[in-house]
Parts: sequence; C-alpha cells; structure tokens
Amino acid sequence: MGIDLKTVSIIIALIHLTQFIIFYHLYRVVKVYQGIGWWLLWCGLEILGFAMLFLRGFTFILPLVIIFQNIFIVGGTYCVYIGVMRFFGKQENRKLILGSFSVFLILLLVFLFIMDDIVIRSFIISITLSFTGFLASIVLFQNQIKSIRVTTRFIAFIFLVHGTIFAIRAFLILAGSPMEEVFRSTPVSLLAYFDALIVGLAWTFGFLVMVNQRLNAEKSESSERFISIFNTSPDAVAISSLSDGNIYECNSAFLSMSGYSKEEIIGKTSLGINIWHDSTDRDRIVTLLKGSGFVDNFEAEFQRKDYSTFTGLMSARVINLDGNASIISVTRDITERKEAEQEIKCKNEQLYSANAEKDKLFSIIAHDLRSPFSSLLGFTQLLDEELPVLTQNEVQKMVRGMRKSTLDLYNLLENLLEWSMMQRDLISFNPELLPLRQEIMDTIGVLKESANKKKIEISDDIPADLEVIADKAMLDSILRNLISNSIKFTDENGQVSIMAESMPDLSVKVSISDTGIGISQAMLKNLFRIDVNTSRKGTNNEASSGLGLMICKDFVEKHGGNFWVDSVEGKGSTFSFILPKNN
Repeated sequence: MGIDLKTVSIIIALIHLTQFIIFYHLYRVVKVYQGIGWWLLWCGLEILGFAMLFLRGFTFILPLVIIFQNIFIVGGTYCVYIGVMRFFGKQENRKLILGSFSVFLILLLVFLFIMDDIVIRSFIISITLSFTGFLASIVLFQNQIKSIRVTTRFIAFIFLVHGTIFAIRAFLILAGSPMEEVFRSTPVSLLAYFDALIVGLAWTFGFLVMVNQRLNAEKSESSERFISIFNTSPDAVAISSLSDGNIYECNSAFLSMSGYSKEEIIGKTSLGINIWHDSTDRDRIVTLLKGSGFVDNFEAEFQRKDYSTFTGLMSARVINLDGNASIISVTRDITERKEAEQEIKCKNEQLYSANAEKDKLFSIIAHDLRSPFSSLLGFTQLLDEELPVLTQNEVQKMVRGMRKSTLDLYNLLENLLEWSMMQRDLISFNPELLPLRQEIMDTIGVLKESANKKKIEISDDIPADLEVIADKAMLDSILRNLISNSIKFTDENGQVSIMAESMPDLSVKVSISDTGIGISQAMLKNLFRIDVNTSRKGTNNEASSGLGLMICKDFVEKHGGNFWVDSVEGKGSTFSFILPKNN
C-alpha cells in the first residue's frame, strides 16, 4: 500500500500552521532578539507553498502556481538563513541572497516558459534548497554562544541533513527519477515530504530550545551581574518593603556606612534601626515613589549606629518582588563633598570680602584722600603766587584751612592704617585695667577745638571710679572715632552726650549720643558692609570714609563685646558698646 502524499501534505500544512502559531507567540513575547520574525515569515511562506500544491489541478493557472509555490518555499529557506544571522547579531550577506535568488528565479522562468522542462526545474529547486540548507548550517557552526553551543550544533546538523537531502534529491532527478506527478510516491517526492515533515519539525524544535536556553542563560548572567554590582558597589544599596520599610537585603557598603552588622539589619525596618536622622524624610521618599515610581538625588541626613550623622544622596526605584511593591535604593555619602562645598563657599565669601575691601580702599584713595590734598594744593598755590599781596588776616585764614585739611588727611590716613593692619591681623592686642573717665576726657580734650568751632556742647556722665579691661590704643581709637563722628554730623549749637554705666554681667556700657542729622534706616542696614559705600560729608563738609565705624565694631568685638547703633534720621544717633570691666 502506497503512501497518500495528499494526506501527508495536509498534515505538513497543519504542522507548519502550528509552527507559525508558536513562532508568532515567541515573536510577541521575546523582544530582545532579532531573527525570530524571519522564522515566523518562513512558516507563513511554507504554509502558502504547500497550499499551492492543491491548486496544481487547475491547468489554466498552473504556470502561476508553479512560480509562486517555488518562490514561497525557496524564499522561506532564505528567511531562515536571515533569521539565524540576525539572531546572532550579524548582518546577512545581501549580495549573496539577491544574487543566488535572482539566478534561481531566472532559471525557473526560462525552463517554464521558454523551455518547459520539469526535470531541470526540479533540479534547480533542489540545488537551491540544498544551497540555503548548507548556508544556514555554516552560519550556525561559525556563530556559537557558549550557553547554547550544544543546541546550535544540533540545529546546524539538522540543516546539514536538510542540505544533503536536497543534494541527493537533485542527483536522483538527474538519474531519471519520475517527476510528472507531485503526489506520486517516488524517491524524489518522498525525500521532499520527509524533509518538510521531519527535518522542518526538528529545526523548529531546535530554534525554540535555543531561544529558551539563551534567555535563561542571559537571565542567569544578568542575575549574577546584578549580584556582583550589588555587592561591590561603593555606594550603599538596600532592598526594602515600600509599605513598612522592612529591609530584605543590603550590600557591604550599606553595612559600612551605617555601622550595623547584617544580622542587625535584615528583617528590621529602616525606622526601627533609626537610619533616618529625620523620620519624615522616609515619608517624603515613599510619597514620591508612590507618585512617580522613582526618586533621583534626594538629599537627606542619615544616622549611624553610633548616632553620628552623615549626609546622603539617595536614588530609589519601585520594583516588584514576589508580587510585593519594594524599593531598591542607592545612597552615596556626600558628607565630604558638602564640607568641601561649604569650604568653597567660605573661600568665595572671603574672596568677595577681600575684593570689597580692595574696592573700598581704592574708593577712599580716589575720592576721600583727593579732597584734603586738593585743598592743600590750592592753599599752597595761592601762597606761592599771591603771598606778597596777601594781608596777614588772609594768610592766617589760609593757614587755618591748610591745618584743617591736614588734620582731615591725618585722621583719614590713621583710620586707613588701622583698618589695613586690622584686616591683616597685625594689630597687637594687650588688654589692661584702664580708668574709663580719664580715657574719655583725654579724647574730648583732643577734639574740643573741633566742637568749639561748631559751638557743640560735649557733656559726660561717667563715674570716676569706673574701670574697664581694654587695649589702650584700641579704646582710644574707638572713643576718638565715635566722638569725632558725633561732632562731624551735628549742626552748630548741637549737643554730644557721653554716658557710661556698670552692667550686672561684669561689663561696662558706653553710649555716645548726639543731636545730629541721624542715619536713615536704609543706611543703617549697610553701615558695617565693606562692599556698600556709606560715606558722606559732615554738616560743615567734613571728610568721612565710613571706615571709622567698622574699625570701632571690630575693636569692640576683639574685646569680646558688642557694638550697635540707634538712630532716627533728622533727630540724632546713639552709638553704644560694651566692654568687660574689672571684677
């Protein structure tokens, strides 16, 4: 009893349909590998090719059936080759494909329409299928991945069998095996059906196993790579529950950073081991993770086992572990970086201050020193050019002007020298017990003439026995600058009052008040800023640089005291400072 090849053809078509469904599912699920789509296309073309066998009974379309049937079957084997190349990440040889397929198609058409010869056509088809089989086998032998090497060799062997079968078929055709009827049980027909049924199933099975093995191997490699990165990362890595913060796993950097052992951490919550310096930071992290699923560069303070703190920069992602929402977090200790940033900030502020001091110095040199020098130059020029014709009163007036300019210049230079030495920390500090009233009276004596010229009354209320512990040179500079300032910015017939009193905390409070022009609130805010110009002329156009008050404040603070100003614009000012006294 012969084999019913029509039934076998139907079985093969159904098998190819099953293969198509399997490859389609594989194509949809496995997105990481190229090539599976080409194997899916091969199944589709094979189905169409075998379906064409049942159209051969319609003689009026037989040539078209022959053309499309063979294009589908041969083209499908090229798709297998392309799929194998793409699966291994290689580019197929397009010139070889187009060249060989074009030769096949031209010969098929020639021996169909010009010289109708079924023997030669069958020989050409068998040789082409043998060629594509050997081509796929060579590619598989050349491109082998360690994890799927055995399966790859198995598939390569199957394609070697496939190529051999069609080579034998080509030889049988040349040897004269009957070719007239496709469903006739001849050796040539049986070989083709055997290949489609057995060999096709074998390589389909091999492809499925190969893909599955590669997926598993790469999954294992990814897992090992993750574990390696997890354990060797210099940053603290932890996996914990999103809901309660229960810690499932952590790396050695986390243990080193936190100061805990693994036994003290695993199974505990992050709040339970007090890793958060501020527990509300975790609430904020969880809120962000629930909203977007990730957090990047969240800066927070963390606490070690020994209660010392450090600044960490955390990034976290929500992951699914056994159906539970979990957090994988990576935290980097940036304490040193923060300290470095703070140091840079301080250096920048110092640089800014130094630039401001330089600008202030240039401003004083350019403006405040110019005025008294200009006056001196003007007076000396007049004396040089007009002395013979000047009266004694005029000469005396000029000399007074010169003296005033010289005194202004001296005071300004003295302030500049003190300020410059103070900035470079060159002024020595030698505190001693000093009688405060005597120091104040000596300063008033020096400035009495300036006060008399403006008819300003200077009054004092200082206990005779009051003593302070202070550096004499610094105290003299403080008193001279403050009393001189009050005289300078008070109109004629005004008043300057000096008071001193003992405080309960073993200190002395000194206040110098005037009835002068006062200071605006805007100027008060910037009074001690070197980068803001607060200088202005006195009520009789006396020179002022703004340095005096800054010197006073620095000298007072050098003694460990406080310095402040109370003023109402148009009504006067009170300058107060506190110094330690003898106990």
